[in-house]
Amino acid sequence: MKEKTRLLSFSAMAAAVAFVLTALGSLLDVLDITTACLASFTVMLVVIEAGYPWAVMTYAVVSALSLLIPANKTPAVFFAAFFGVYAILRFVIQKIYPLWLRWTVKILSFNAMIAVCYLLWRFVFTVGTLKDVPIYITVVAVVLAQAVFIMYDVATDRIIKIYFFRFHDRVSEILKRK
Repeated sequence: MKEKTRLLSFSAMAAAVAFVLTALGSLLDVLDITTACLASFTVMLVVIEAGYPWAVMTYAVVSALSLLIPANKTPAVFFAAFFGVYAILRFVIQKIYPLWLRWTVKILSFNAMIAVCYLLWRFVFTVGTLKDVPIYITVVAVVLAQAVFIMYDVATDRIIKIYFFRFHDRVSEILKRK
């Protein structure tokens, strides 16, 4: 089997797993952000094993299917507006030095993506429900989201390191086998 066929199959399987996770999140309201986060790891695997073009296609497929099919759009919005995009951008941002500049770019990109999530959530998917929320609650939520984002990024870094040390060689061998 050709290498492009293997990469396509790998990307399609990753997209299927990510879609199932976001669909599961739409069924269980408690897990909506968690499943969007887990779905982003499949996109990260595609970046590592297949490259950016395949990851962008995987992200696009999962975002489109997740926004079209399930009734509850919350996990799909979080995946499409933040977790899926960040799964790809993270590898580009990790190349920035010095460290303070890298974290500045990460925080700014997080705030931009969270603003997109908020705007989509307020004006597209749940019209009228966020208009009654006091501004101080929104500010507290954004501040807490910054702390959660930092924990997410550190955890993601550790998970990627574990993947590289334990699984990367085996998966690469399977994908490149002739």
